[in-house]
This record gives sequence, C-alpha cells and structure tokens, in this order.
Amino acid sequence: MTMKLPRRVFNGPLILFANFQDGTSVNLIRLNRPYANGKMYAIHNNAENREKHNGMVRTLEKAKESFYSVVREIDRESALLKMEMTINY
Repeated sequence: MTMKLPRRVFNGPLILFANFQDGTSVNLIRLNRPYANGKMYAIHNNAENREKHNGMVRTLEKAKESFYSVVREIDRESALLKMEMTINY
C-alpha cells in the first residue's frame, strides 16, 4: 500500500484518526465518490516517509485493517496520543 494519494481523496469525510507524540497523524477517509475500480477508502499519514503507508482500498473492513496496521507500526516509534472515530463513521 504505497502511493501518492490523489487530491480528491482529501475532500471526503474523515472516519478515523490517530495522533502521535512526534506530530504524526494517520487518517482513514471515505471518498465522496468511489473510483470505477471500486476503491472508496483511503489511508493517509503525514509521517516523514508518509507515502510508504498511504493507500486506497475498496471495503471498510480492509480500510480499518490497514489503518490499525499503520497505527501499530508508527506506535512502535512514537507514543499514540489519541485515536478516535468521527461522527462520519
């Protein structure tokens, strides 16, 4: 799951987020309109090597699995401060 995310991803509602002590954040975003290939969720983080963990998936289950996986990996390097589900869930 390595990619530079398209700009339209950032217009979608935020579903889950996690913030870390070093300023890193991870976001799970639902696209307003799914792509023709069915991808409708994006995982984005602002870590130094952020594109390593960015990606898009088709289902909410896979999106949550990817989100929590990224959170666990970053948590090894920096303490998790806050993780929360938004009202857009």
